[in-house]
Amino acid sequence: MVALTAERDTKQRSGASFSRGVAANVTIYKGAMVALNAAGWLVPFTAATTLKADGIAQQTVTGTATNGEVTCEVERGVYRLTNSSAGDLITRADIGTDCFGVDDDQ
Repeated sequence: MVALTAERDTKQRSGASFSRGVAANVTIYKGAMVALNAAGWLVPFTAATTLKADGIAQQTVTGTATNGEVTCEVERGVYRLTNSSAGDLITRADIGTDCFGVDDDQ
């Protein structure tokens, strides 16, 4: 590959919205927090430490018996979600630190 010697029209998209393959036999509800499991398939968010937070589901889908046969639109952004309680409660003192989700609603 060589460096550019003229202008080009570089295509762009925001990256805030995308489609992910859904893990087998799971239901994801519109508005739920979702994550990628260790194999890279979309699942409802849980407190499992192997999951990677991915965004908010934009539709309700149910995975079939085969990973990735169904897809779900996911969007990243700033959302108002339910706060947890007791030891998992996120407080003002947590601003700017890492926080962890409990399930697909909090």
